[in-house]
Amino acid sequence: MNRAIFRIIGGTYLLSLIIYLLIPASVTTIHWQPTESIHIHHYFYGFMARIVIGFITLVYNNFPKRLLAVIYGLSLFLVMDEFNMWLKFREDTPDPYEHLAPIIVLIIFLALYLLDKLKKSP
Repeated sequence: MNRAIFRIIGGTYLLSLIIYLLIPASVTTIHWQPTESIHIHHYFYGFMARIVIGFITLVYNNFPKRLLAVIYGLSLFLVMDEFNMWLKFREDTPDPYEHLAPIIVLIIFLALYLLDKLKKSP
């Protein structure tokens, strides 16, 4: 495992989560609403960023990996932040487990990091 890239992805994800939790909900409505009936949520931007990263990774060998890791960490947060909306396909009902998926991903990152550290130690 490339530890530096892993730390960049995890750090960017954690920083995104912290910033999101510190900013009031009234400010974090990042979406594009071209018409009254169309509402594009921020997880769309996360999906698009991950598609672009995948394409760049497959096509270009000399693209800066650290930049891709930062964009990947941010896009991972944007996608996972609204995971509960994927399951319900609606946004009008409040969910008490709204932040559960981003926190589970953070726990998985920490567990993988600790397992790698344990594997490397004598």
